[in-house]
Amino acid sequence: MFIFRHEINAQEKNLEVITQKGYKLIDSGQVDAGIKLLVEAADKDYSEAQLYLGRLYSFSKLIPIDLPKSIMWLTKASNQGNSDAQLLLALMYAEGKGVPINDVESVKLLKKSAKNGNKDAKDWLRIYESEIKVKVQKKLKLKGYYTGKIDGKWGKKSRLALSMFLKDKNINSNGDINNIALKTLGISQSILSNKFQDYLEKGIKLIKSGKIDEGINLVKKAAENNYSDAQLCLGLLYSIGDNVPKDLEKSIMWLSKSSKLGNSVAQYQLALNYFNGEGVPVNTSEALKLLRKSANNGNKKAKDLLLSYERSKENETKRKDFPTYEQIESLLLKTNNKVENKENTKVGFLKLDSGDIGIGYMKSPNGYDYNMILLKEGIYMTHCILLGETVGSDSEVVVKKVNQFIYNESSNKKVIDLRHDTPTKLELREIMSYHKSEAIGLEID
Repeated sequence: MFIFRHEINAQEKNLEVITQKGYKLIDSGQVDAGIKLLVEAADKDYSEAQLYLGRLYSFSKLIPIDLPKSIMWLTKASNQGNSDAQLLLALMYAEGKGVPINDVESVKLLKKSAKNGNKDAKDWLRIYESEIKVKVQKKLKLKGYYTGKIDGKWGKKSRLALSMFLKDKNINSNGDINNIALKTLGISQSILSNKFQDYLEKGIKLIKSGKIDEGINLVKKAAENNYSDAQLCLGLLYSIGDNVPKDLEKSIMWLSKSSKLGNSVAQYQLALNYFNGEGVPVNTSEALKLLRKSANNGNKKAKDLLLSYERSKENETKRKDFPTYEQIESLLLKTNNKVENKENTKVGFLKLDSGDIGIGYMKSPNGYDYNMILLKEGIYMTHCILLGETVGSDSEVVVKKVNQFIYNESSNKKVIDLRHDTPTKLELREIMSYHKSEAIGLEID
């Protein structure tokens, strides 16, 4: 056993000597000879030689950059537990340098490097984990699950909030932050988020100061590394055409990239584009899908717009059941609501130029406004008419558009009052119908 260990140590010593000679040759300008020695040691699994070659092919000015070779040698060194190689490889996966961006692999390598005692990796990991916790807390607070401080400390409240959020998504969780939790919350796992944020902020300052090309290039550097805020920034810049030429094609491209990464603002903006046909064909279905994603990610504007749209669709559906003006006249003739003395009429139906049905009524001496009119037959209510926006008025009369015309099937509710929120009464028997042309003195928009 002693002899075997002695032989290994001797071999390592020999490989170390070969590697040192390779370093010196490269430093003296004999690059090819130096690389030949390093490859000799690296092929015998000497991780320091593999690490040096990985660095050399990645960013040395002595030889042409060869990222595939760099990744190959760094991976070999990393697999042998070389913490410097693991850290460098983690950064390359985070930046997409020589490999596709892979945040999960990047974090995994960073943790390995830190575990193997690399001080720089430990610092990176500490900052990264603190940032991730803050991001998760912010997201959970935005969604209404977390009520504590945004401090990056992962205590009981934070764990419970994350657990409840994931439970609502049918995902079992003990409150630990993992890849599934981050993906569900739409949080980037990049260990370079601080670096990319710095690029974004500096880029915006340069653009505002007039150094547009330099600023755009810096923002693009972050955007091309899947930093969604930078992608959003470019999408908005090209959409508005402020400081840069307006380019809707580029705007849609960057907004789409940011949207796919879960950026709620990008999802909202892209939804507007699909609603309005800006840079893309009008596609209400796609717009609503993006709007719901944005709302689910906590965007208040998206929630409000979605609610407004759904209400308008409800009203549209209800309006399909509206009776025509002629049907209302016929209805009034069958009840005791129709009167012939127009001069004393306090409430009347009107047919507006837009085709909508309106109701005109005398202004209340108490200054009350009406938002509901009831029709009755005898002492019972037959219809409830909900009023909408005011479309015309004069000193005595107000005209409002009819929003809903509801038939009361039971017809057994006694009518006491026109309004549901004031004691003001109007005699419902004085409801009548007349055309706009007959409504002398009304100013209807």
